[in-house]
Amino acid sequence: MTASQRSTYTTVAEALRRRFGSVFQAKVYRERLKGRTRQQGESLPQLAQAVESLVRHAYPVAPEEMVTVLSRDAFVDTLEEQQVQIYVKQAHPADVQQALARAMEFEAFLYTTAAVTPYHRFAAQKLPRCHLPAHHTQV
Repeated sequence: MTASQRSTYTTVAEALRRRFGSVFQAKVYRERLKGRTRQQGESLPQLAQAVESLVRHAYPVAPEEMVTVLSRDAFVDTLEEQQVQIYVKQAHPADVQQALARAMEFEAFLYTTAAVTPYHRFAAQKLPRCHLPAHHTQV
């Protein structure tokens, strides 16, 4: 900015808004949202909060009802396990908090019935039936 441009509040404020304002960076946040996945060790509540924050930045002028729907859908999309996604979708959650509750419920079911840690659940699901404990086999 030139010295004359820096002398007016409006010009400086607009330059700062362009540089730091989320309205002008919405496209960047939308791309981050598209590529967002659950990080190793990230809890579901942390993931839900991060997704909701990304949605608010990606769509800064969207009405609250739209933010609610976009946050819910984006959160469900970040759930990498298809079984969890289906369980959450079948519950027809109204918002991200309800989707989070269903996802946490399903993960709790997985952990208690599979008797494995969260880090080993994928390996246990991929084992042939004969390698799983007897209470996990289906007739």
